[in-house]
Amino acid sequence: YLLACGITLVYGIQVAINALVVSGTIPPTGLPLPLISSGNTSLIITMASMGVLYAISRANGESAERSANLRIFGKKSTAGAAKSDKKSLKGAEAKSNKKA
Repeated sequence: YLLACGITLVYGIQVAINALVVSGTIPPTGLPLPLISSGNTSLIITMASMGVLYAISRANGESAERSANLRIFGKKSTAGAAKSDKKSLKGAEAKSNKKA
């Protein structure tokens, strides 16, 4: 969480400074604009940082999905659910046979 916040903050500050330079509010600085400036070192570091952010995002998405599944299904096993489904099917069949 802290790593993702730090990387996002670094690029957010760069974008804010560049916006202020373009609007003429502050004097021009030598700060490169992320993913736009042509410096090779800046571009490589930016791309690596975005890769780290993507990996963090994927890891958080998978853990959130797993915890959501655990909350939905609880601690019941799927075998218990299958048994209860079979019982309800047998009950429905018995009712339909009585009507016919």
